[in-house]
Parts: sequence; structure tokens; C-alpha cells
Amino acid sequence: VVPFIEGFLANPNPAGLLSHDEFETMMNLSICTCYAPNLAVPVLKGDLYFDLHTGDLVPDVWRKLLAWDPVHMVDDHVDALRRLRWIHLEAGTEDEYSLHLGHRKLAAKLEAHGIRHLIEEYPGKHGGHHYRMADRIRRMLARMAEPV
Repeated sequence: VVPFIEGFLANPNPAGLLSHDEFETMMNLSICTCYAPNLAVPVLKGDLYFDLHTGDLVPDVWRKLLAWDPVHMVDDHVDALRRLRWIHLEAGTEDEYSLHLGHRKLAAKLEAHGIRHLIEEYPGKHGGHHYRMADRIRRMLARMAEPV
């Protein structure tokens, strides 16, 4: 892990030099640094949520990551979520990261708490949906302009 990260950081435009698999690996390692920080870990500065040799989840670290999962956060933030004027969940039905499945779970949790939201799925993957941006912004601004 350390040589991979050091090689990444040694380049002025590291993401542009990575293969798809290397980019995915770096994203997963970044999750460790963000959600399970540990300054004692050389270079990564975070705990791995999986065992490098077996692939098994490390329960204590995995719990730290789940604490930041929106589905797991809803119960602790119901009042704040109810005050939001716009919650819009949108993903392609073929999202490579299964975002649409996570959105379905999140929408069910919001629904159970009576929290107003909109969930939309469209034909497509994780990217390539810029054509939907103008409509998203138009609807968001209309909702934001409604009286409180």
C-alpha cells in the first residue's frame, strides 16, 4: 500500500496516470484516510477497513465508515433533514457503484420518517448525465423559492 501511495503522490498529475483499477484503489484508500483517520499509519494516515490478505472486513474500522453512511445517519438527523427544502436523489439504473441501490435504501429510510424527498432513476451509468443538469437546477431553484 505504501509504495502505491508514494508513487501516486510523486507525480504532478497523479490521477491522469492511473489505470482504472489503480484509480479505484486510490479512491478506496482515500476512504480510509477520510473516515478512519489514524496518523500513526505511515503514508495512508488511516486504518484499512479490510484485511489485505483475506479481504475480510475489520469490524471496528468498518463501523467507523458506516457511521458516515447517509442511510445510517438518517435516524440521528431527522429534525435537520425535515428542515431541508430540497433532497433530490438521482442515479443511473446501471450505476457502476450501485448508487441507485443506495438511493433506494436512503429513500425508504426518509419515507419512514416522513421526510420530503425526490428519488429519480434514469437509464445510464455513474457519469454522462450532464444533459439532466439544467432541469435539476431549475427544479431545485423553484423549490428553494417556495415560502418556508
